[in-house]
Amino acid sequence: MTSLAFAFGVLPLAIAMGAGANARHSIGTGIIGGMIGETTLAMLYVPLLFYLFDRMRSRHKGKEDAKQVPMASQGEEKTVGGTPEDAPVVKP
Repeated sequence: MTSLAFAFGVLPLAIAMGAGANARHSIGTGIIGGMIGETTLAMLYVPLLFYLFDRMRSRHKGKEDAKQVPMASQGEEKTVGGTPEDAPVVKP
């Protein structure tokens, strides 16, 4: 929203006429194009990077959990939770 307001604020530079219009036109066009490009890239890459970092974190966390949790042997019942009475029974 602020990028759109900024681009509209610079619009008079992009459509300038009169003395020095060439310089103002190039400055205004560059600013508007930069804001549109930056906003588009930010809208695409920020969510993508969040997704990738979350995936990397979950993979790393999964490896740590696998190292810390002892594996039950075949046929044994393994409890999940604080005490065996309170915890549900999980069969491997």
